[in-house]
Amino acid sequence: MMINTKKKHENEIAFYDLLRNIRENPFQYLRRPALKYLICYLDGYVSCSAWDGYINDKPPATDHHGDFLEFVRKKHSQKIHTHQHLSKIIEFYSPSEEIAFYNFFELFDGYMKCRKNRTGEILNISEDPSAQDIKNLSADGLFYKMIKNVHIATLLPSKSLRYVKHFIDGYTNCANALGLPISSYPKFEAYVRENLDKTSPNSIYDIIEFYQCTEEQAFHYFFKLLNNFLTGEIGECTMQAN
Repeated sequence: MMINTKKKHENEIAFYDLLRNIRENPFQYLRRPALKYLICYLDGYVSCSAWDGYINDKPPATDHHGDFLEFVRKKHSQKIHTHQHLSKIIEFYSPSEEIAFYNFFELFDGYMKCRKNRTGEILNISEDPSAQDIKNLSADGLFYKMIKNVHIATLLPSKSLRYVKHFIDGYTNCANALGLPISSYPKFEAYVRENLDKTSPNSIYDIIEFYQCTEEQAFHYFFKLLNNFLTGEIGECTMQAN
């Protein structure tokens, strides 16, 4: 596939603008300035970009993910040898969650200054056995497929609904920017409120957490509700493109 370098540049600029906006106004995007929330948000954003790029033969928002992780590991190679998640490495060398959040941006600035012309991969779609099937999915279908992957794979720092929220926020931010809004997700939010708490002004994530004993129970209950909604309320019809 030939990469449109102009479009690639535009997509990267949009991604860097997002990073700058989060750095300057973290509460506009995240629950609080915490690195794990940031990583989940960016993973959601980049995952949406990668799916869209595969379907429409467009370059993703950024291809630096693998190289940046290697940059961080090498920076601390004299102190530690590890294959830990990016967020855990940065947090290990930061005295608090908030400082780790801002250290991420300092490290990324350093990476951008010295990066070489290499290609890192964010999401290798071709490794998915069902990769050829995703072109038949609607925007909503792609979203729910990715969310199911979040549930069964180790895409998050831990099984916490708060990480799911930030992943979804990042994904939907990118989807809206691409003109691919997830039209049925507000219906799911209404479904959760209808079944748990009709009067609470809180987000559905806060509502689910309130009615569960632990973060992990809330994590799994969210996906149970989502599965019930998809199979009982809207079925498989939204999974297919019109």
